[in-house]
Amino acid sequence: MGTPSVSGSGSSYTVTVGSIHGTGDFYLELVDTDAIKNTSNIAIGGSGNNNGSFIGQTYSEGQVFPHVVSINRSDPSDSSTHATTLNYAVTFSASVTGVDASDFSLATTGTAGASAPVSVSGSGSGYTVTVTGVTGTGNIGLNLVDDGSIKDAAGNPLVSSSATASYQSPSTISTSSGPNSMIVADLNADGKPDLAVLAGSAVGVRLGNGDGTFASQTTFSTGSGSEPESLAIADVNGDGKPDLMLSNYTHNNPYTVIELIGNGDGSFQTARTAVVGYYNHFLAAADLNGTENQIFSWRRTPTIIGPWRS
Repeated sequence: MGTPSVSGSGSSYTVTVGSIHGTGDFYLELVDTDAIKNTSNIAIGGSGNNNGSFIGQTYSEGQVFPHVVSINRSDPSDSSTHATTLNYAVTFSASVTGVDASDFSLATTGTAGASAPVSVSGSGSGYTVTVTGVTGTGNIGLNLVDDGSIKDAAGNPLVSSSATASYQSPSTISTSSGPNSMIVADLNADGKPDLAVLAGSAVGVRLGNGDGTFASQTTFSTGSGSEPESLAIADVNGDGKPDLMLSNYTHNNPYTVIELIGNGDGSFQTARTAVVGYYNHFLAAADLNGTENQIFSWRRTPTIIGPWRS
């Protein structure tokens, strides 16, 4: 991802981010450091860092990384030959650039070999690799050795079409007993992912250090007698700060949603309850129309209980 560039003036600006590649969610976050001020020299959100921080809408990137489809004999096509020049057809899953001789190596057996380096021609998703000066007796094969130079138009590098995912050893992060819902989000506008875990009648928040570790847990009560079952995140009051919403399904009062309004620094205000008129076991939040959050609740079938504004 490239460095964001900013243009505009007055009350309207455009932030452009280039060289985006990969798969996942992407959003822009304004981190208030009191550097942005109006003509009266008043900082956005008032004096103090993060008071005016704001999280923008999300893009979901779904780019598919390129891979090698095949490396086949081209000319001659027969496996047994006396030719001194061999051509291979190399096919990629998408149009790529950066394909050169350094990306290939010969695999030989017996006395077979080549007196000259391979040469590469072609473009897009199809290339020809030519081996000249072939001598000896044995087998000659062509292997692609990816050195990171081959990329598609979006800058995505090659991946193996049959690669097996590998992971580092797991690490354990303690929470309150009985966790049943978790979200990962930047809760304090520092650009680092944080954890919010629902357990019992409290939400435990661990602010992220940006390296896979987290600070000590701070808990926020969901209210006396509450029995929340799921957790969602949304800006429910339109102040640009993430808030928490919880489904509150109890036998005595099964029609409520609990709100924890965020302060923008990873802390939350006292829980309050909103009546929604639907049984709700699980919640999800999404901005489906580009203007406001829709809150979804479902028991057996999804029900929209928003747009939602606190």
